[in-house]
Amino acid sequence: MKAISLYTLLMGLALMCAFPVLSDEVLVVGTWNIEDLPRSNHQERAKKIQAIAYLVAQYDIDILALQEVTHDEKNGFVPIQSELIPRLGGRDKFGYVVSSMGASDRLAYVYNKERVMVSCNWEGNACSTELQEIALPGQGSNRPALVLDVNKGDEETDFDFTILNIHAESGRTESATLKRAQQFRLLGEWILHELVENQDWRHAQDQDWDLLLVGDYNELIDSGEDEDEGRLDLLEMLLEFIPAGASTVVLSDDWAIDHIAVTKLPGGALEELESAPKAVILYEEPDFCSIFGTYTAAAFNEEISDHLPVIAVFRNQDHD
Repeated sequence: MKAISLYTLLMGLALMCAFPVLSDEVLVVGTWNIEDLPRSNHQERAKKIQAIAYLVAQYDIDILALQEVTHDEKNGFVPIQSELIPRLGGRDKFGYVVSSMGASDRLAYVYNKERVMVSCNWEGNACSTELQEIALPGQGSNRPALVLDVNKGDEETDFDFTILNIHAESGRTESATLKRAQQFRLLGEWILHELVENQDWRHAQDQDWDLLLVGDYNELIDSGEDEDEGRLDLLEMLLEFIPAGASTVVLSDDWAIDHIAVTKLPGGALEELESAPKAVILYEEPDFCSIFGTYTAAAFNEEISDHLPVIAVFRNQDHD
């Protein structure tokens, strides 16, 4: 367990320093819990929208998973559609997908239409699959996992993958920890089912199953030697459900709860990983500060988000 965490940390240190020159074969993926998009405080919402747009442009992100997105079509409050997409260049260039449950705590994807294709061209939530069981119906949660099939490239550089966005139960109470453990078990069972269910078909199509797990897990990679009371071992729980012959690597910083993980059959997305996932400390970037002003960590947490975005770069190696 420790060897895996140390390996991913060292690999991150080696690969984080610079991003590659982008091409049709390069895929940049991000995830960020933006901590709500308030209805009444337009100034705060505008700052959050601007920060998301900055991240996408600065790191040339192909697809960005978001958590804690406010979206209320009934009352006409749809800031991803009406405020973020125009700032990114308009609906001809960027599309979005938003989960269907709740109003102020939804999951979403924003993606560059010129660089990736999703499973259909409809906006909203029609293109995606929601794993309702992850929302733990009847237990006070309303956050299903949001699954999207994505293609990057053309016939020569084709890279098909499935991305799953999750926002797990938060909190360190016994009740919250039990709910989070249940969500991880359900997620692991879904991964196992998909591996077994689609194995023969994908083998016939000469395809590997490239699955990217992203989002706010509200857990560290592993609990460490000095395990905190109520803290789960995320890596151990995911490994429990992966059958022999497959491998799972969870990649992020040891102290972070926001992750980009690669779960694969041999030959899949781990081989495509070019730059290990890293947290982007926006308030330390000169370009960010030139736009938003100088921020302390505390001020950034208060005004923009108490989470940092995480990004990773993949390069297609086997055209699957």
